[in-house]
Amino acid sequence: MNDFRFKQLELYSGNLNEQKQFYRELLQLPLVEEDANSFSCLIGSSVLKFIEGESGNRYHFAINIPANQIRESFEWLNPQIEKIPDGLSDFVRFEGWNANAFYFYDADRNIVEFIARQNLNTDSEVPFGPHSFIGISEIGIPTDHIRTLFDNLNAGLKVPVYSGNFDYFIAAGSEHALFILVDQKQKKWFPTHHRALPADFNLVIERESKHIKLAYRNGNILFS
Repeated sequence: MNDFRFKQLELYSGNLNEQKQFYRELLQLPLVEEDANSFSCLIGSSVLKFIEGESGNRYHFAINIPANQIRESFEWLNPQIEKIPDGLSDFVRFEGWNANAFYFYDADRNIVEFIARQNLNTDSEVPFGPHSFIGISEIGIPTDHIRTLFDNLNAGLKVPVYSGNFDYFIAAGSEHALFILVDQKQKKWFPTHHRALPADFNLVIERESKHIKLAYRNGNILFS
């Protein structure tokens, strides 16, 4: 029952044309659909949609890639894309999660992460490209009440704690789909050290062929 996926992540942007150019041309993602106020791109088994409108703050989300291709994906990334090093290293090793990652900015200065999780059987011998993305696997959710937010999330989704504690950081879900709940008063976005502040988003979750819709609004999680 705890195995679910992020089917569609919907974010807001005040720079829709620039974001479309970034994701379509620099990341080379296939276009799913577009209209005057939005566009959607395919990322593996997930859809990333941008809707015209001000989010107010930065988003932080992660994309799963093949477990053995962290360096290959870094070298594949368009040189126009601004990478975000962690100190002197381009790569971050998460021992507790058995994963490697690196970060970059999109056109809105959202923090995007490629993460290669060794616990998943996702090794690939095919040269890395836009077809290699597995799916969106994390969305960051800043809050000043982690326990309350987790309880609301758990009531609607029955989501387990994957890592962390309720003092300042909780990762809830699985390696395929994690909600990263961070205390906005104590923790900043890694690795940039920008303030982690709430930004509204919509999420469609797939579980057992059923779709669950979730919205994050004004620091609250709402299910429909």
